[in-house]
Amino acid sequence: MKGNRRRHRNLSPSSLKGRGFYVPGKIRKRGRSYVLRVYAGRENGKKRDKWLTFRTHQEAEAFQRELSSHTLAHSAGVGLFGSPSERLGPYLTDWLKRQKQRLAPGTYVRYESIVGQIRKDIIGAIPYARLTPRILEHYYARKLDAGLAPATVRYHHAVLRKALQDAMRQEMILRNPAALAVAPRLSKTEREVWTEAQTLLFLSEAKASSRFYPVYLFAATTGARQGEVLGLPWRELDCDGRVARITQNLQGCREADTS
Repeated sequence: MKGNRRRHRNLSPSSLKGRGFYVPGKIRKRGRSYVLRVYAGRENGKKRDKWLTFRTHQEAEAFQRELSSHTLAHSAGVGLFGSPSERLGPYLTDWLKRQKQRLAPGTYVRYESIVGQIRKDIIGAIPYARLTPRILEHYYARKLDAGLAPATVRYHHAVLRKALQDAMRQEMILRNPAALAVAPRLSKTEREVWTEAQTLLFLSEAKASSRFYPVYLFAATTGARQGEVLGLPWRELDCDGRVARITQNLQGCREADTS
């Protein structure tokens, strides 16, 4: 099987089509470069295409092969209720709308940002039933090359895995390619933690100069998280019994960044 896969990677897009593979897009020469035009679905009733520019025809063909690798036409893993042509981007947008009531506000904003980035990438124009682990891993590599941290790209992987798992559960696809894709490894980083002496010095300075000293003291002596400290209402404080009940978490929501 591995030998067959290596041979498919070296075939031209026209040869792949002749063997029954689905090969998206068309390559055209534009000036000194080449562009790959890929159908990206419809938006507001109008056809939408994505254009990708490459220096050489070989580079354009290589990328086109990546999109078509191991994806046979007419047998792309579509489930009973799935569509062979619905693109990943529109599917994720619809999926996210259905998740809104189940997600915390901050989580929803983060999901919205990730879905927006996927829609802007070429992967958003691929039918979700034709996704392969290799296509997803190339998406992760592009995000790493663009400067995203491995932990952030792993979050992209988690969102894709959950969304495609729901599609499989609803019998829209026969398997979840994200469950087989390998997410980037986390880089090991050492966190700097204050010593007891440093903490006492900070609290001493805060007591003398900051009206937020009680907040700092509570956080330092209980280990409560920032959202838990800021979301703590007076009714959950028992000063006589020296008990605080953490029952909620304050979350800040920023506008989704889809760049």
